[in-house]
Amino acid sequence: EDPLDNDEQEEGKKETDPADAAAFPEPAGGAPGNTVLRTLGRRILPAVESLLMKDAGPKSKSRALRAPVALALLGLFRRLPPAETDARLPGLLLKVCGALRSRESDHRDRARETLAKMAVALGDGRLKELLTGLGHVLREGYMLHVRAHTLHTVAGALWQARSTEGGDGDAAAAGGDDGATEPAFDTALPTV
Repeated sequence: EDPLDNDEQEEGKKETDPADAAAFPEPAGGAPGNTVLRTLGRRILPAVESLLMKDAGPKSKSRALRAPVALALLGLFRRLPPAETDARLPGLLLKVCGALRSRESDHRDRARETLAKMAVALGDGRLKELLTGLGHVLREGYMLHVRAHTLHTVAGALWQARSTEGGDGDAAAAGGDDGATEPAFDTALPTV
């Protein structure tokens, strides 16, 4: 007897999360792409998301961010259909921003560097979501200083990415056009 057959039978008995069922509906006509997308959304992504945070140690109550997992999830989310990306990306950003709340500075540093890499990978178009997540998570006490330092790190990473791809950082920041369109960073800034 094939063990995969048992897994499929057991899975049929399990109840699915209504949110997952709505996000990943049954394929109409059994198209293979829909089956792959549904399997990815119901099995693979939740399993990988569960690996995003790890226990820091037996004496520590905090949980550490696994930066490579966060960046891998971001890469997967960017390849999903736009509606799925829009649904899943804010949760990932909030988890990474939540790691900035740790009192352990090395955990905050890792989360800050990861957030900067995510901002560069996402580009200016998603900067407002990232800044909104920072604003929701880091809002009082020492967290305000952490937010300011994180904003500085993210802005520096974006500036460096623009200057390396465009040559001159000032020309890239100006947009190189007549100013008819406002840069995404300027539109996201009021959320800070």
